[in-house]
Amino acid sequence: MKQIRTGGWLLVAVMLLSQGGCTFNQMVKRQYQKAKNTTRGEYYLETRAYRKGITVFTQEVARNPREPWANHYLGRYYLADDNDSMGLRYLTAASDLAPQNADFQFWAGVAHFANGNRQRERDAYRRVLAIDPDHPQALSYMGHNRLSAGKHLDALGYYRRCLAVWPTNPQALFNRALILKKLSRDPEAYQAWLAYLQQYPTGAFARKAVQHLISAGHFDYRNYRIGGRRITLDRIAFVPLTAELTPSARKTLARLGDIFRRQDGNRTLQILVYQQNNTRLAAQRADSIRTCLLARMPDIAPRRVRSSWFGVPETIRVGKKKFREGASVNFFTTR
Repeated sequence: MKQIRTGGWLLVAVMLLSQGGCTFNQMVKRQYQKAKNTTRGEYYLETRAYRKGITVFTQEVARNPREPWANHYLGRYYLADDNDSMGLRYLTAASDLAPQNADFQFWAGVAHFANGNRQRERDAYRRVLAIDPDHPQALSYMGHNRLSAGKHLDALGYYRRCLAVWPTNPQALFNRALILKKLSRDPEAYQAWLAYLQQYPTGAFARKAVQHLISAGHFDYRNYRIGGRRITLDRIAFVPLTAELTPSARKTLARLGDIFRRQDGNRTLQILVYQQNNTRLAAQRADSIRTCLLARMPDIAPRRVRSSWFGVPETIRVGKKKFREGASVNFFTTR
């Protein structure tokens, strides 16, 4: 349109509205439809009302088949409801209708993965990263894709890019350490396992991370059998050459005490302390641990917390490997 200087922007706006009123109204309608669909769409996702969402958005797509948000949410519900082929149908439709929407491209990639097409999954993530190079989910999932294909260095690169924008991503943290171990980059792998455990010190993957550390001869964390549970605790540390517990050790013992208190009353917590060539210090440290635990558990009878100490290193077996740890603490429960 020829620029009109007289009358300023008000005249230009009036002409746009008068000449393109239909287009303007369509734009407003589209924005309203988007807001309506995203509000309802997120609600059904958050409440996990996937079947209800399918019903509502099937009707919405029938009314407005080219509305990308309606197709996107319908695909998300089908995917969450384990109907992967229908999820792929609508998620790819949304990505085609809005090719510059990085999230739509990402979910199309997830749908391709669910349907077993790793090549198209990878192509979708590439489209995401062309739009948004720092898209954290696409970086993480591209790492998974490359790892499953055995492309360890490629996967490592994507995980590192993911962690640069999402430092606490659990899969990226864990898989980065796993890849470094596979590549025999042991010092880096050690630091990577510690980074994972500092963020996620509990759960099944924490126990796996500890097993990797211990198999390499590192005992910063240990897995202990406490009643019917297997729990992960970091090292019980003392002020050097003393029996004084560090603040982090007291925090760890507090967690152990809270777990033991929930055990049935027939169990006894056993504390074993090893200090090579210093039985006296081992006994003092065992007493410090027991005293700390009993203070945390005033409702637990003292007879249910017992300690033993040894002036020798602890022997730790991991598969066929055997390690000797000069100063260590072990816990387990008995009936």
